[in-house]
Parts: sequence; C-alpha cells; structure tokens
Amino acid sequence: MSNAQFITLLSTGIASFVLVVLAWLNQNQRLGDLREDMNRQFNRVDQRLSLIEADQKEFFTITGRLDGRIEQLSRNK
Repeated sequence: MSNAQFITLLSTGIASFVLVVLAWLNQNQRLGDLREDMNRQFNRVDQRLSLIEADQKEFFTITGRLDGRIEQLSRNK
C-alpha cells in the first residue's frame, strides 16, 4: 500500500467515523426528545385518571346517600 492510498484510506475512515458519531449523537438527542414527550403524555394521563377517581368517589358518596334516603323513605311508608 502506497502513502497516497494510506492517506486516502485514513481520510475516508476519519470522515466516516465522524459521520457515524454525529448520527449517533443525533439519534440520542431524538430519543431524549421522545422520552420527554412520552413522560409529558403519561403525566397527562395520570392527571386525568386522578380526576376520574375523584369524580368516581363523589359519585359513590352521592349514590350511597341517595340509597340511604330511599331506604329511609321506604321504611316510613
């Protein structure tokens, strides 16, 4: 292998290596963005589920009170 071939091979190898590293860094950044977006969406779902649970508790409380009133009215007849 001559010096010219070695230099050509070396410069091509270095350029390829730099491209691979840049692609890898870009991929890591995109994965980080995806992770942030997913965490944001999961937090939204958690908030909505918390609201649903609170509404469900209130519903069962009211339903229990209404059942008690109905029972009381049926006993008073």
